[in-house]
Order: sequence, then C-alpha cells, then structure tokens
Amino acid sequence: MSPVVAFVGLGRMGGPMADHVIRAGFTTRVFDLDPGAVSARVDAGGSAAADTADAARGADVLCCGVFDEAQAAAVLDEALPVLAAGAVVTLHTTVSEDGVRVLAERAAEAGAPLLDAGISGGEAGAR
Repeated sequence: MSPVVAFVGLGRMGGPMADHVIRAGFTTRVFDLDPGAVSARVDAGGSAAADTADAARGADVLCCGVFDEAQAAAVLDEALPVLAAGAVVTLHTTVSEDGVRVLAERAAEAGAPLLDAGISGGEAGAR
C-alpha cells in the first residue's frame, strides 16, 4: 500500500509540489484555504480534506507548504495529534533557524521527525 501524504498549503509553490506528489502515484490528501487550489489538486487525482486535521489524520508524511512560521506552527498544532505513528513532517516554509528548531522539537515530542525542506527556485523551481 502506498504511503499517505497530507499536503497543507497549496499556493504558488506548494500547489506545484503537491502536483508532483500526486503524479508520482502517492495517495495524497490536500488542504488549503483557497478552494480553487484544492479543486485543482482533486482534478489531478488528490483527495480534498475539510481542514488540516482531516488531511493529516493517519498520514505517513505531512508536507507543510504554508506562508510563514506562525502558519506552520498552526498546522503542527492540528496535525501532530492525528498523524500515523512514525510519520514524518517536511517543512517547505520560510522559517527562521530558531523557529525550525522549535517546530522540530514540538514534532519530535509527538514522535514525528521534522525535516526542514526549503524550496529553491521559487515558483518556477516548484513547477
């Protein structure tokens, strides 16, 4: 069975990254505040989630592509309690070095290693 990937944050960079995950054949649940961004991923083969927790529930991987550190912290608040045991969090958000450490510690306390996986090349690189 394919790992379940939750992708939260489907903006200019997160959307194209989620598209790659979907095209690679992973079961992918997506959430964003923009319904159009979610619809585009559903049309590509992803599954819409009602909110962050719904996307993350039982997921093996959580990809966080939201705007900033505060949004990333909010995603972790909702996602960490419902991820699958042994899940991994990948952070694709611009976060300070100290912020990454704090988020990684929170994730580790919940049993989910967090990888700081920044995106280079902006929107073009994500595509």
